[in-house]
Amino acid sequence: DWVKNLPLWGKQILTTRPRQNSSRLAGRLRELGAQVIELPSITTKPVWPNEVLGTILGSIREQESEQWLVFTSPTGVRIFFEALKAEKKDLRALAGLKSARLGSGTAKALESHGLYPDLMPEIFEGEALGKALAEKLSGGERILIPRAALGGAELIEELEKKGVTVDDI
Repeated sequence: DWVKNLPLWGKQILTTRPRQNSSRLAGRLRELGAQVIELPSITTKPVWPNEVLGTILGSIREQESEQWLVFTSPTGVRIFFEALKAEKKDLRALAGLKSARLGSGTAKALESHGLYPDLMPEIFEGEALGKALAEKLSGGERILIPRAALGGAELIEELEKKGVTVDDI
């Protein structure tokens, strides 16, 4: 029976990702022979309305030093672009900004909006992104990071060591 030769045959795997994010992962695991149990235990809700984001987008381009927009997840990309649309702003609002991101899924989400990142660390974790970005900064920049409220502190800590302004939204 060829199914028994699959690498995850006989394994049960529980996924806890939000439902909109777990289907692709579950499908890939099943293709490898796993029995997948989907139990979404995380809910992602946008902060709405997000007046802070609108204010920052309006002022970030007025800065003289180089500015960055940093994404840590496909969900952050989706919610950011929904907020951008709600503010009646398009990609022109991001003109001149450099962008950084974590992971290939985040890159794919950005590319679907026509935004190609300037920086992606080889290791897909916040601390690595913070260090890689800090190396490119001189110290007077402003960084906008639309992300989950429960996101790890490592990214922010690495950037604050450099003396930049971090808008963690």
